[in-house]
Amino acid sequence: MKFNRGIEVKNEARRLKSIDHAMGNTSRPGSPTASFVTVDSEEIDLIRKEPAFLKRVFDYLGPWALNFIQDRNSSDKRKAEENTETRDIAAKKAHLVPDVEEGSNDPTIISEIIFPQILFDTAKRVSGGIPLSFFTYERLSAIASDTLLTQKLRVSFLDDDGKKSTIYALDVPKLIDEWKLPKNGDKKEGLSFSEFREAAGFLLKFEAEHTIGRESSNSYRWFDNHFSFWLVHRGSEQLFEFWKDLEFDQRMEQKVYPKPFVASSYENTWSKCYIYAKTTLAMVRSNR
Repeated sequence: MKFNRGIEVKNEARRLKSIDHAMGNTSRPGSPTASFVTVDSEEIDLIRKEPAFLKRVFDYLGPWALNFIQDRNSSDKRKAEENTETRDIAAKKAHLVPDVEEGSNDPTIISEIIFPQILFDTAKRVSGGIPLSFFTYERLSAIASDTLLTQKLRVSFLDDDGKKSTIYALDVPKLIDEWKLPKNGDKKEGLSFSEFREAAGFLLKFEAEHTIGRESSNSYRWFDNHFSFWLVHRGSEQLFEFWKDLEFDQRMEQKVYPKPFVASSYENTWSKCYIYAKTTLAMVRSNR
C-alpha cells in the first residue's frame, strides 16, 4: 500500500507537469506514468472489515480502493436496512446518520449586497487579501454601511504611470480582533457550515465583479469548482468538521501555487475524508 501511494504521488506530479506543458507554462511535458502493484478486491475487503488495520494503512489507500470501500460500505448498509424487521430499529439507524438539512439562508440575499470600493482595493493592494470569514452577510453589511468608520489603513503604491498613489484599505488584523474571529492558522475560520456556504456564495460574486482578463477568469472558475465540490455532496454538512481543514489547505495552496481544478484529485480527498469520518464515528459509538 505504501509503495503504491508513492507511485500515485509521483504520477500526480507528472500529470500536473503535463497540464502545465499543455498550457504553455513549461517547455517539457511530464514523463509517462508508472504502473501500480496489484492489490485485489478481496484483500481490500479484508482491510475494510478491520477498523484498526484500516486506520494504519488509511493514508496509503489509492482512489480505486477508497471508492471500493465506500461502495462496499454502502452495499452493506443497504442490505442491513433491507433486513431490518421493525421501524424502531430503522429509526435508530436513521438517527445516527441524519439526512442533510437545507440551511436557512435566503437565496435572494446574495443579490442584495453591493460591494464597496474599499473591498476591491483591499483585495488588490493588501498582502494576504481578505479572509473568507469577512464574506458573511452580516460582516459585509457592516463594511458596506460603515465604510467611513470601519478599521482602515493607508496603502501607497505606484500606478500604471509610475506615480505614487494612496488608497484606503481594510485593516484586516484589527477587524479580526474587533469581530473576535480566529487568527490565521485556524482552518475552521470561525465558520459554521451555513456561514461557510453563505461566505462562499458572496466570495464568488465578489470574484466575478473584481476580476478581469484570462488569469482572473481562471481564478473565478477555480473558486466556483472548489466551493461547488465541497457543498454538493450528500452528507457534506454532517461531515463539515472532518473536511473543512482540507478545504482550507486547498484554498491556501491555490493562492501560492495556482493550478487547474482537477476533479479526480478532489474525489480522492472526499473519499478519504468520508471513510475516515465514518470509521472515527463508528469507533466513538462502539466505545460508548
